[in-house]
Amino acid sequence: MFGSQKEKNVFKEFLSSAGSGVVVSYLTFPLEGYKKYLAGGLSAQKFYPFKGSTVFAVNIVPTTTIQLMTNGFLDNYFNSASSSIYTKLITSAYCGIQGAIVATLVENCIIRQQIMKCGPKDALKDMLSQSYLRPWKSYPLIATRDGIFTLCMLQVNPVVKTYVKENFTQNTKVYELLASLGVSLLGAFLSHPFDTMATRMQRTHEKMSLHATVNDVMKNLGGYKGFYVGFRYRVGLFFVFSNVIPSVKKYIDNLLSDLNIDNKTQNNQTINIIEKTEALPKKINPLYELHKSKKSNHSLLDQEDYKSYHQSNDNKFKP
Repeated sequence: MFGSQKEKNVFKEFLSSAGSGVVVSYLTFPLEGYKKYLAGGLSAQKFYPFKGSTVFAVNIVPTTTIQLMTNGFLDNYFNSASSSIYTKLITSAYCGIQGAIVATLVENCIIRQQIMKCGPKDALKDMLSQSYLRPWKSYPLIATRDGIFTLCMLQVNPVVKTYVKENFTQNTKVYELLASLGVSLLGAFLSHPFDTMATRMQRTHEKMSLHATVNDVMKNLGGYKGFYVGFRYRVGLFFVFSNVIPSVKKYIDNLLSDLNIDNKTQNNQTINIIEKTEALPKKINPLYELHKSKKSNHSLLDQEDYKSYHQSNDNKFKP
């Protein structure tokens, strides 16, 4: 199926990235949906916990795949082991910017579904009736938010966990979780205002500048604190995503590597058996040379040769 080792590695990277996206999408949608519900000013309406969940799952899988595969490519390209900290920070943030292309489209669908109480098809049709770029409204804000997220997930969180492992010998797992929660709080604090403003933009078809969006948040969501409406849900999303995605990806990577090792071992065993069989003394089977010369199976050997061979052996055992 895959001609080169490089193609196999890309496919394995795709599987592990997509698999981690599938897991987290269904774990976290209620948090994402309720966060959008609050930031969209929909508290007067009934909340539908799984309205938009299908679209969210479709979002997370390609978004996560793009983020992680981009990170893998850039790590190899820049040789992450020897690259500077600035290169690592920039490349990890760039992964989020790339993934935001899909995320913006889907999040616009989710908020429109909540407002219109409809399915993804009708929500998308409604947006495209305005403009073919309407589904990507608020992309700069989503790209900034996701850049902060991938920066924390791919760089800050691993560094903090490594520090904890090296400096805390007791209750390491507890300290790791606490440290990761601290990173999630910081990342959510920095990124949540962009998420809130993006949601305010997405809920309407009207063109809104950044200045107009800030004024809208201040006026309708209670002043400066409005930028952090649904903040605790964002922290939960941040914590789950930044810990579960790398863990699931690592698990799938190891699983695929084990399968690959098993295949190699099996192939090597098969080759050894063939080599040992070929090396067996030819005396074991008098028909070996005949079989080899005719390049055929025993079923294709001349019946007379087969019969004469067995008769000669039978005579040896007659009294």
